[in-house]
Amino acid sequence: MEVFWERGYERAGVQEIARRAGLTTGAIYGNFRGKADLLFGAIGARAHFEIDQLFRSPSERGGEILADLGVHLLDRECDPKAGLLVEAFVAARRDPDLAELVRGMIDEQADGIGALVDRARLEGDVSGTVDRDAVVRFSLVLALGSLLFNELGIQAPAADQWSALIRRFVDSLAVDAPADVRSTEANDVEPGDLAGSETSGGTAARQEGTPR
Repeated sequence: MEVFWERGYERAGVQEIARRAGLTTGAIYGNFRGKADLLFGAIGARAHFEIDQLFRSPSERGGEILADLGVHLLDRECDPKAGLLVEAFVAARRDPDLAELVRGMIDEQADGIGALVDRARLEGDVSGTVDRDAVVRFSLVLALGSLLFNELGIQAPAADQWSALIRRFVDSLAVDAPADVRSTEANDVEPGDLAGSETSGGTAARQEGTPR
């Protein structure tokens, strides 16, 4: 991990990584497909905005867990793995293998947050009129934006004010959208789009109102 941290993803060499780890390059390639796999091995399961530990609280309502996710974004201490995640996002633009791993990580996080939204709907904390994919996208963008701000050392707002804002936002998800908004959305959706409403493609079709 130190080599990636010191030199960045693109300048880190497998030979140097192997040397510092006391391994041969053959041993490295025997366990990893390449440098992209190595980077994600260094990052590990902690993707800085992970939600796994929050899922271990089944007694909490889904809406409360969603709120906790947002509130704890300010609690992150400086973590080298977070910096490596930023490296991964930047380098993924020019490395197809790394881009595939980054997308897979985001997909896993999106699936987890989507499951939370579904749970919150069943418990009445998220209205059925609130688009699931929009909540997932908003949550991921908020987490990634907070990651970048934290890494740059940008001053965070007061913790109590941030917490109040996040909880106010999550509480608003339980409120049905106004009838005129629902009517407008319904007019923009073709019948064939409804089956795909839980996918990003279905969401895009509704947003664009593209005729079939």
